[in-house]
Amino acid sequence: MLAPFFQSLSNRYLGGLPADRVQVMACLLLAYPLAHGFRQLPVDRPALKHTFSLAATAFLFLVVQGQWIGMVHILASTLATYGLVSTIGSSVWGPRAVFILTMAHLSLTHIHRLGYDIDNPPLDHSGAQMMLVIKLTSFAYSVYDGHCLARERRENGAATEQKAGPPSVLSARQRSRAVLPGEWPSLLEFGGYVFFFGSFFVGPAFEFADYREFISLRVFRPAGAQANPAEPPVIPDSRPAAYRKLLSGLLPLLGVLFLAPQFPARRLLSAQYAALGLPTRIGYILATCFATRLPFYVAWLTAEGSCILAGLGFEGYIEGSATSAGKVRGWNALTNVHPLRYETAQNIKELLDAWNLATNRWLKNYVFLRLTPPGTKPTLATTLATFLVSALWHGFFPGYYLSFITVAVMASVARTLRRSLRPIFVRPDGGSVTSGRRRAYDIAGWAITTFSVHYAVTPFVLLYWHESLYVWRVNYYLGHVGLVAFILFFQLGGGRWLRQFHYGAPAMATKPHQA
Repeated sequence: MLAPFFQSLSNRYLGGLPADRVQVMACLLLAYPLAHGFRQLPVDRPALKHTFSLAATAFLFLVVQGQWIGMVHILASTLATYGLVSTIGSSVWGPRAVFILTMAHLSLTHIHRLGYDIDNPPLDHSGAQMMLVIKLTSFAYSVYDGHCLARERRENGAATEQKAGPPSVLSARQRSRAVLPGEWPSLLEFGGYVFFFGSFFVGPAFEFADYREFISLRVFRPAGAQANPAEPPVIPDSRPAAYRKLLSGLLPLLGVLFLAPQFPARRLLSAQYAALGLPTRIGYILATCFATRLPFYVAWLTAEGSCILAGLGFEGYIEGSATSAGKVRGWNALTNVHPLRYETAQNIKELLDAWNLATNRWLKNYVFLRLTPPGTKPTLATTLATFLVSALWHGFFPGYYLSFITVAVMASVARTLRRSLRPIFVRPDGGSVTSGRRRAYDIAGWAITTFSVHYAVTPFVLLYWHESLYVWRVNYYLGHVGLVAFILFFQLGGGRWLRQFHYGAPAMATKPHQA
């Protein structure tokens, strides 16, 4: 509907950015004045807050983005989930059915996207639907956990002093986010959660319990002696934190406008690229992947800022402070990305822990741990199932799977390598063996991690099978050659050989002075 207007705006002021990106950015920026309005709503009118979110998101999604068909898809999954969970939510098959249904629906959307022109894809509802899957599946499991918690309380209440109740099958996290049978949300409250305007398009996704605590303002009530039951809780001033987050999101936008056009991904497929020297080719891969990350930084940080402005992301008060003093611990409970940590990560785990945190939490809590029975250790099948869900959630382009598999193997090898190498440079107490040796270890870790991950995620940028393998082949499959070399090294006893150099190992101990 407004695509021509946004394309004209982009051509005039934004260097010709695709209209779909401009439309998404417009929605993220419009969420800020909406968040200001949201904060002015009466504390005791939760229904008004839910309605505000529904109306705001409907305006952004239907008018600004023109996603009428997309709204049908979003509503279909939302209403189907609400009906399923209200009917069979007490059974373990309730959340399983929601997971299967929502993932199947998302898969159909991803299959449809395979027919798009990847150089100029139209704006669609796939991003919002990906966020929706996280919210709906986590809600379904929270309701199931609520039924488990209610049964557990009944059984414990019936237990005598001579016979203790059965042990809990729920973790502390699951208990804190459980939706008890008597706390079933109305359709309006559920809609307010699903359609919250600050996180609808690109996240950050959050739990239903977090939304309910936020709407009721219970999350802002000080604990213990600081609490005053007669004083209604208020949202602390989050404007400085929100606008700092917005600024941190707009800074990468400069890179999107001026740096990204200099490093188009399609140039990796050109004869000119293949003719470059190996160091230059690798440098171009690093620059291209960095340019591809910049829009994610812009979107995630900008969206998080609007959520903070509305009051989400609150981390509590500093112990001993009062609300009037404004001593807030922070507003980072919904942080979805740590750009500086990502860019300076010295190992793959650090890097992955700094990227797309909301999705990683969802995969951990609602796939990985749900497939691991209490008291047991995760199996290879559990890890592979989690990987499969992550891949399906992202889509069906072959490049996604090439990247996921390669990064998964790299992460496994990196863990083994770190266990064998780190004790040579770092003492058990965390101190350095020598400052120079530790510095060299840190720099080498950053360089190897940076090259390895950028090499591995190149297919994620190029999407297609032949294009991805072409770039790897032009660069001699260096990342895979290194992987095979390290695997063979450890298979042939390299780990045992390295252990003799560990700090404090007998071979490294200083012999006593002979008189």
